[in-house]
Amino acid sequence: MLAGTGRPFDSPDHLFDAKWDGLRSIAFFGPTVRLQARSLRDQTRHFPELAAALSALPGAGVLDGEIVVMDGDRSSFPLVMERNRMRSETAIRRGAAEIPAWFVAFDLLHRDGIRLTAAPLAERRRALSALLPDAGGRVFANPLVVGEGMRFFAAMRERNMEGMVAKRLQGPYRIGERSDDWLKIKVRPRLSCVVFGTLHRHPDGPVRSLVVGAYGPDGPVWLGNVGSGLAGETRAQLTEQLRRLECPAPPGFGATGDGHIRYVKPLLVATVEYLELTPSGHLRHPAFVGFEDRDPRRCGIPAVRGRPADRG
Repeated sequence: MLAGTGRPFDSPDHLFDAKWDGLRSIAFFGPTVRLQARSLRDQTRHFPELAAALSALPGAGVLDGEIVVMDGDRSSFPLVMERNRMRSETAIRRGAAEIPAWFVAFDLLHRDGIRLTAAPLAERRRALSALLPDAGGRVFANPLVVGEGMRFFAAMRERNMEGMVAKRLQGPYRIGERSDDWLKIKVRPRLSCVVFGTLHRHPDGPVRSLVVGAYGPDGPVWLGNVGSGLAGETRAQLTEQLRRLECPAPPGFGATGDGHIRYVKPLLVATVEYLELTPSGHLRHPAFVGFEDRDPRRCGIPAVRGRPADRG
């Protein structure tokens, strides 16, 4: 089952699950143990410690979940991919000993000959909790959080987790379908950016976007243009206030945009949420959060971190 996307919310009709930074996997346990990726590739031999833990579960069944490797108190996608790429038996055994994996189960699809996919999520999670009562095991389930999505999302941000998934308690498990019964809500990273200019559809028109950047070792660097999240009142205020701060473009800044750019003195710092940094170092899908009282010269260039698509 695949998730839609959404924003944080509270709802008594929803369960809120932590979103781990790992590899989505279907786990079969019982007489035959198998870990299967979304691509249907067999992952079992790469994670022998998980195969052993699954074989120790009572009865037989099918779990949906995530394979994770921890780096301190958070899951690490690079480490789980390192484990997944190991090929030789020697490397796999060493990986299992040195950077062990866990299986975070978030759904129970089949148990002892009974298919559960048509049952409501609330019933499936009760069955999962009965199967995995010990949260300290190699295979475990997240604690149940019902209703308090905003508080839970704030906790995910505080813990530097990838986000959360909101799941409708009465929803069935829709195999192979993307449904709003599950909503993936990511904790988007935030960055303090310097406002170096504004983008306008027409030279004398209102502000369309903020032209933002940061300071690198050789001077200001353009990171992107931020229009999403700017309210109409904020755009009007900026149009009037920043007109008095116009100045020449910073040397080598290299900003582009669909419209007319007006450069301003770098006095304002904006908090920006974004999905990721592109390989070229620009903000992907940035959104304005607000202004902050911060020295613009202390706003440095963030490291580029790729987001491979092969995750849960």
